[in-house]
Amino acid sequence: MQTNWRRLTREELYDLVWSKPTVQLAKEFLVSDVAIAKRCKSLGIPKPSLGYWRKIETGERPKRIPLPKPGQKLPTPTIQRRKSTRKKPEPFAGVPLEKRILVSDQLEKPHALVRETKRIRERKGSPSPDTSSMHWSNGSPIDLRVSLEALDRALRIADAFIKAILKQGYTVDGNHIVVNGERIRWWFKEKTTQHKRELTAAERAKPSYFQPSLNVYTPTGQLFVFLEGSYTRSWHDRMDDPLEYHLHEVLDDLVAQQRAIVQRREEQRLAEIRRREEDIRRYEITRRQQEEQKRFERLEGHAKTWRQSRDLRAFIMACEEELVKTSTPDPNGEHWLVWARNWADRLDPFLNGGFDEMRHAHLRDG
Repeated sequence: MQTNWRRLTREELYDLVWSKPTVQLAKEFLVSDVAIAKRCKSLGIPKPSLGYWRKIETGERPKRIPLPKPGQKLPTPTIQRRKSTRKKPEPFAGVPLEKRILVSDQLEKPHALVRETKRIRERKGSPSPDTSSMHWSNGSPIDLRVSLEALDRALRIADAFIKAILKQGYTVDGNHIVVNGERIRWWFKEKTTQHKRELTAAERAKPSYFQPSLNVYTPTGQLFVFLEGSYTRSWHDRMDDPLEYHLHEVLDDLVAQQRAIVQRREEQRLAEIRRREEDIRRYEITRRQQEEQKRFERLEGHAKTWRQSRDLRAFIMACEEELVKTSTPDPNGEHWLVWARNWADRLDPFLNGGFDEMRHAHLRDG
């Protein structure tokens, strides 16, 4: 991108600063936004007020401040503010002295975790504004997803909170607080605002998978602290009511989280018992159905062999009558009749023990 941005005419620079945010222009010109602001001031070029680009994002069309003639004094915007009748909240209002967690103005004798986190974060610096790295854990002992500008305050809050935790007899294991044996995750996060930027000519020339993100994240200074155990809960800065005045609420919630974890585990245990009982009940129903099917098949099988034996006897009787009609005795015929009757008896469940076996099996299984 151009580096000779100072050669722009007054009108060209005016059009540029009203066409895109100064932070974006600074990236394109490879200079700081402070340098652009100084250049505008020296040339008498008005800049968009705070909130101008936010209005653009929401679809509004705020008016530009006209470019004054050279040498003419820049107009001073007058903002009329309605006097607020709302009273500022009293620090620690209604909180007993023994429950208040006081955050020092300076980080003095920090806990070892705080000290190590400070060392790592200061070495790494702030996350890049064109990435969302501020939204994720940075690998330090305490998960502080904050900018370098908010780091000192976040460390002081974390240090005061850790010391209050230790007084309660709990322990801190990096990103987890251990309360009565239950681990509860905790982390800090700084709220950011996001807007899109345009790629430079050099960035557009790269393949799409090498092009940087279009998102620019700007830290706001508003801090959040999160607890995640059985559920996730957060506390954050409010107008005239900073996070420091609510650390006792975070501490109280640790006990509620621990109890909720124990309760959820007990509910899961009981649910598992009910599931196993239901599995046993379904298994027993299936087993009984299968046994009943076996008994029926046994009954059907004996009925079938009984019909066969009955039909055989009727046929054998017919054969015997046919033999009687012959005048000469037939030893082979007599022998065959004995063999055939034995087969009929072997099929008959009343003679081969099948009926007794079926009856006793029904009494045993029923």
